[in-house]
Amino acid sequence: MTLARLAARAFDLLYGPGAPVYDLVARAGFAGEWARWQRTALRFVHEGPVLELGPGTGDLLPVLAAQGLRPCGLEPSARMLARARRKYARRGVAAPPLVRGRAEALPFAAGAFGAVVATFPSGYILRPATWAEIARVLRPGGDVAVVLGGELAPDSPGRAQRARAYRVLYGDQEAHPPPLPDSPLAPRLETVATAHGRAFLLVGRKSDE
Repeated sequence: MTLARLAARAFDLLYGPGAPVYDLVARAGFAGEWARWQRTALRFVHEGPVLELGPGTGDLLPVLAAQGLRPCGLEPSARMLARARRKYARRGVAAPPLVRGRAEALPFAAGAFGAVVATFPSGYILRPATWAEIARVLRPGGDVAVVLGGELAPDSPGRAQRARAYRVLYGDQEAHPPPLPDSPLAPRLETVATAHGRAFLLVGRKSDE
């Protein structure tokens, strides 16, 4: 099995039986930069309501809510949905709408959202069916912002070690970007600097016409 497939298998486990340790892995494994990478999506979102695809344990949804963007999360993993709801209950935070479903068949009306975001999604995000559904549920002028991945700056021994490990697992994300989806949303690649690294995004917009 290749390293890329091993990495994909590891993330599949995190979304299933490993859901209880997902937050710990995200924080510690990425030297605190994970949340900053997630929030780069907000730079490309201009109005709500916002649909987040694959919110996992739900860290970004309250951030979107605090910006007045009226978020809704769509998550295929029942374990992740349950963990997100428990997290909100412990924090005394009102849970945003959370729906179980797949990005390739969104259970929402056409034009229901002002933006669609996703952070660190699996391979479904590049499928034509996903982009067709995103285009369908977006309003004219609506935005899509997908954080494909991140890169740690080697500005400390710990981050340098992690950066080398990630490059072995995931390759050079800047030198070998994914193919752009064929979509009327005109997707393009963007790079955003964060405190200790960079985030790599795929962004687009639905025509106003």
